[in-house]
Amino acid sequence: MAGRVIAQGYRVVDEERHAVNYRSSVWGDYFIRNPILPHNYRKSLEWMTERCDDLIVETREMFVDILNPFAKMKLIDALQRLGVSYHFKEEIDNSLESLVSVKFANDDFHAISLQFRLLRQQRRYMPCDAFKEFIDKQGNLNGTLCSDTRALLALYEAAHLGTPNEEILREAQVETTNQLKRIVDCIEKPLSNKVRHALETPSFRRMKRLEARLYIPLYEEDKEECNEMILELAKLDFYLLQRLHREEVKEICEWYHGLESPRELFYARHRPAEAYFWALGVYYEPEYSKPRKLLAKFIATITPYDDTFDNYGLWKELQPFADVMQRWDEKGAEQLGRCYKEYAQFMFGTMNEIEGALPKGTPRKNVNVIKDIITEVCKGYVTEIDWRDSKYIPPLKEHLQITLVTCFYWAINCTAFVVFQESVTEEVMIWMSGFPQIVKDSCIVSRLMDDIVAHAFETERNNVATAVTCYMKEYDSTKEEAIKALWNDVENAWKDMNEEYLKLTSIPSSLLIQSVSIMNNRVSKLASDDPMKHVGPTGDDRQEANAAAAVPFDALTIAAVLLGASSISVKTRTLYHHRGQERCSQNSPTTCLLCRKPLESAGEAKGLPATNLLNHLHGQTPSPHFPKGSTTIVWKQTSQKRRGAPRRGRRPSWPKEELKVEDRSTKDVVVFYVTNEKLKGKRS
Repeated sequence: MAGRVIAQGYRVVDEERHAVNYRSSVWGDYFIRNPILPHNYRKSLEWMTERCDDLIVETREMFVDILNPFAKMKLIDALQRLGVSYHFKEEIDNSLESLVSVKFANDDFHAISLQFRLLRQQRRYMPCDAFKEFIDKQGNLNGTLCSDTRALLALYEAAHLGTPNEEILREAQVETTNQLKRIVDCIEKPLSNKVRHALETPSFRRMKRLEARLYIPLYEEDKEECNEMILELAKLDFYLLQRLHREEVKEICEWYHGLESPRELFYARHRPAEAYFWALGVYYEPEYSKPRKLLAKFIATITPYDDTFDNYGLWKELQPFADVMQRWDEKGAEQLGRCYKEYAQFMFGTMNEIEGALPKGTPRKNVNVIKDIITEVCKGYVTEIDWRDSKYIPPLKEHLQITLVTCFYWAINCTAFVVFQESVTEEVMIWMSGFPQIVKDSCIVSRLMDDIVAHAFETERNNVATAVTCYMKEYDSTKEEAIKALWNDVENAWKDMNEEYLKLTSIPSSLLIQSVSIMNNRVSKLASDDPMKHVGPTGDDRQEANAAAAVPFDALTIAAVLLGASSISVKTRTLYHHRGQERCSQNSPTTCLLCRKPLESAGEAKGLPATNLLNHLHGQTPSPHFPKGSTTIVWKQTSQKRRGAPRRGRRPSWPKEELKVEDRSTKDVVVFYVTNEKLKGKRS
């Protein structure tokens, strides 16, 4: 394909339109062709459902039986992080209400930190005065605290819920981060795995469904903390919800691929599966199936909107298009040119569908609020195109006034409220229509993180100036200085969000948590301790990157939550084990779909035939039954040996994996297998 190669391996295919060759979604029609999630338990689905109900009853009894406040807090924390707390809302609320008045000893660092985090997560204010004993006047951590890794980790998590004026928590966040990084390689497993997990992203900033998927194996291997009954409940509940979510994503993909309009938008990113996954991050509970699907349709519709402006449209073509979109003129859309007409019909059709799906008692003006916000987005797009074509680099403040709206988070948040229906009063909609501060803060986090990650990509395609470019020009700084300053602004926005989350008592918690969850979806995709590592490849790396594009993070997260291959019994957190250049084909069942290379065995079982971790993506769904004389093959992530240059001096790479062979009689839940005949003479 002709075109100039730019960052992240993309090619500019039309310089006048600033168009790049966006990659197709790796999922295609997979979820349509494979709607049923096979289960690998030896028990029936009916048994699993009944067993799950029994475990819920037994867990409720634990709230009565456990009298120790610290033990009860650890129970609540486990239920929340394992994704099953929605079964125990009343019990958790009552327990936290009683915990407000509990006073722990000043040197009980772990209990105080956990109490602080649990209360603030549930919008119950707890002052930070309790942390005065944790840090001395010089800003150093208490020596006893430093020797207790679990307490240190608890303080690290708690510090991320600080507000702008809580300086002691700001210091605690910095000090605990530095201390945990210093000691993580010296801690024994399984605690070291929990520390690394937290350092990647603190729990309050994680997408809850993905956090449950990743935390289950961490909880299971930590024998000091693990409760086998709760672990079993978490596994069963995750799987049963996973089946429901698979049915829903199939419906969304069928809806999208069945529409005529999107097919004409050849320049756009078509992401129905990814859109559903985003909606899943807002509300995953089974009772919210309908709003989840409506929100997914909305998100799938707005992605091509952005692409129509910055990956296809020319100024003279966009003016009549923007006029029709701002007036919501369905008849006027018929007069638009190719692609513009199709997208307008797509957007109008989706909004009509959302309005028609709401109960008759829902005020029409609620949907009109969404439309008004989308109109503001369109106006912002027009301004951005003017900036792009005139090569104007605005001051950062002027840039954010426009781009905080065009990032679409405000519209997504409003739509999430409207389709959710519960507690959405007229007062709530008036509040949302005014671009409230907590939503604005989430837009700041999203916009700045996006601009840091995509700076090289957007700059080299000559698109709208990023926040990084604006900062560099305004303050005459280097790119590194700009990124550092913007990353600090991201942290400040998080603290502002924490404050708004606590003080907005007039807005129901069930709605406010959606604003936080929408932001967490983005953080799960982009968050990193070092934002520089997200910068796209440069120089000679570009040719390799173009041939072997980086695996999209969305693909990894969706696979972890929705695919049967990511069975929670398989102790792996990496589904794609290396990169490569060969293209995956339907005729290559031993080729990894994403990394483009054959799946090769390693380590002890190096001589074994290659086994496809994602063979179900090639239409080969694993049987729920095992052939006689079979042996389970489990891919297991292994740590990398430290050789050569220090860790900081090496480029990050995909973790190596080894093939672990287990006898099937020792496990109830397995996914992949080969016959014993193939193993004869192969073991080392």
